[in-house]
Amino acid sequence: MRLTTRSATRPRSCPPFICSTSATRSIRAAQRFETQFDTFQARHSPKYFDLDKGISANTAVANHVPINLTVFGAHEHESHYVFDLLYNNTSDIRPQLHSTDTHGTNQVNYWSLYTFGYQFAPRYRDFHKKLGGLVGSHAPGHYGKWLVKPSRKSNDELIIREWPAIQRIMASLGQKQVSQATIVRKLSSYKRQNQTKKALWELDSLCRTRHILQFIDDVDLRRSIQKALNRGEAYHRLRRALAFVNGGKLRVHTEAEQQLWNECARLIANAVIHYNTARPCSRACTSRSARRATRPR
Repeated sequence: MRLTTRSATRPRSCPPFICSTSATRSIRAAQRFETQFDTFQARHSPKYFDLDKGISANTAVANHVPINLTVFGAHEHESHYVFDLLYNNTSDIRPQLHSTDTHGTNQVNYWSLYTFGYQFAPRYRDFHKKLGGLVGSHAPGHYGKWLVKPSRKSNDELIIREWPAIQRIMASLGQKQVSQATIVRKLSSYKRQNQTKKALWELDSLCRTRHILQFIDDVDLRRSIQKALNRGEAYHRLRRALAFVNGGKLRVHTEAEQQLWNECARLIANAVIHYNTARPCSRACTSRSARRATRPR
């Protein structure tokens, strides 16, 4: 199967979303695979492969359906590909809220996702440490003896001054002229005092502050984030059961073959998920319609 053929088989819609009345929530499911042959993307990662090499496959899973996938080197940070996974999704399934663990967060993801209509809702491992990074519209003394209060005032003047440069960066992302990973690498190569980078971080801090306050106040949000991450772990188990061959090592020689192998595994996972959910969901929808038809008016 060619990669172009596989790309044409991406899920356009799925019956479980017709029955569901809740908002579509997605997560980033990352898996590492050891490679048997050296390729350009195969890199060392002692945490996962000891002295061997491997790749990382990031999958966007909306509710239970894997809607998009990207492959990159095991040495690269997962958070650099969060925006690209969502924005390059070609299916009709459009998540409103996206969750990750701590590895999926950085200093631009909140703002970049917010700009394009997504709500970024990660779960932090050491949540209490994030309370020290809250920002507000006033100085900390303005909030008195509040239990949770910002540690500093936001730098609105910097954001206003650098707004034209920020707009150009967001426009480049929106037109798909450059990937998020490329922008993050470019910004990281600048000096720490670069004004545009500091303005982006400031906008991201404002969005992160809002999420942290919502996370503290809304128990339903905390539960939905945890449920979404549990779905990612369930997809990991399914994927491993479907595509575990050659002792778990990839026997491919090129990046195209790596992408094709992972896309085929995602296709099989989608087929299994559709078979297990389409018929029960169809019965539930039919039963619901029948009850409405017989209900007295």
